[in-house]
Parts: sequence; structure tokens; C-alpha cells
Amino acid sequence: MDYKNNKRCRIIGTYIFCLSKKSNKKYDVFRKSTQEYITSFGQKGYQHFFDKIGLLPKYLNNNSEERKRLYYARHGKDATFESPRFFSHKFLWT
Repeated sequence: MDYKNNKRCRIIGTYIFCLSKKSNKKYDVFRKSTQEYITSFGQKGYQHFFDKIGLLPKYLNNNSEERKRLYYARHGKDATFESPRFFSHKFLWT
């Protein structure tokens, strides 16, 4: 698949982010070098702090410091490298 010309995908650093094909997830992540699938993350139907990838509608960005605080209270600040929590923390909740 040609990710560079796909409007549903964006390359950031060493990752390719695509709008998820899974009905309950926001994004699928692939390794840029091998195009290997890594994980899916972000629960559809819920807002996030700010979408750094930029493929989702802007109304899903809540920009609320209180909601961000409550998110981290529920999920914790620690995340295993390349886990769904890692990508959510880095690209949806910072």
C-alpha cells in the first residue's frame, strides 16, 4: 500500500498512522521501515485531549486539563514502549 498518497494515513517519525479498520479503534500503527502492523489504539466514540496525528475530526479534541488529569488517573502515566497506551499517551493525551 502506498501510505504517502493515502489520505487516511500519515507518516510521523518511524511510524505510519492510519485511520483504523477496526470498528472500535481510532488508529492503526505500522512500522515505517517494514510496514509491519504494531497495534491499534484510541477508543472510538470518546474524545481525547488533542490529536497530534491530525486525521480525526477537530470536535474530538477536548483540550480539557481536567479530563486529561482524570484520564491519567485511570490509566496511569507509565506505558510499555509501542503499546496502545504508549501511543495514546504520546499522540492523543499530551
